[in-house]
Amino acid sequence: MVRNLKLAVAVAAVVSLLAVVTAPASQAAEFHCSVAPCTYTLRQDGSGRQGHQVLIIENAAQNESVTITCNEISGDGTVGAMSTKNIAIGSITYQGCKVNATVPLEVAMNGCKYSYTSAGELGITGCEAGKTIEFKYNECKMTIPEQGPLMAVTFTTIGAAPTREITLSPNLAGSVTADGTAAKCLINPSQNLNFTYTTGNAILRGETAFGVMSDLWFE
Repeated sequence: MVRNLKLAVAVAAVVSLLAVVTAPASQAAEFHCSVAPCTYTLRQDGSGRQGHQVLIIENAAQNESVTITCNEISGDGTVGAMSTKNIAIGSITYQGCKVNATVPLEVAMNGCKYSYTSAGELGITGCEAGKTIEFKYNECKMTIPEQGPLMAVTFTTIGAAPTREITLSPNLAGSVTADGTAAKCLINPSQNLNFTYTTGNAILRGETAFGVMSDLWFE
């Protein structure tokens, strides 16, 4: 009986130790801000090759493609809590956009938001009724509808407290449709088309309701 009691105590100790060791790993990462409510502002990361946003649209055979490049991205969203697993960024604008480096491009978000989760997902959500993201150029229109969650986005804390920020690095793929002629769209629009979004870091900054920078980090 004493032996059984000792064994039970030993097993309980091991279970308790395992619970302590594994608890942090089971807790999902979150976005943290030093103020609440916190306004998350999105801006372009100007460093190196990530200093612009690049969207590649291609057919399933990957033998036809067009490349959309934008020099700037911006947007914002407000979260009521100091910690959250979900951020929705709206009022998104792209500036300085061209197709294949030469053809001017207009981007209409039509109310669509980028909804990020701390698991590294991005969803295109909240578009105006019947609307999509539209890329208009050369009498051609590319559209990206609500979709997701798309994988993956990597979040990296940069800087030092109390003025840290978060870098967003995309590695996304999704569906797109085209309306126009092959000559105008620079790709056959009748094919099944997809997009990849793998170049173009952006930076999230936390702010108070009065626009004062706060501390923002991901862990």
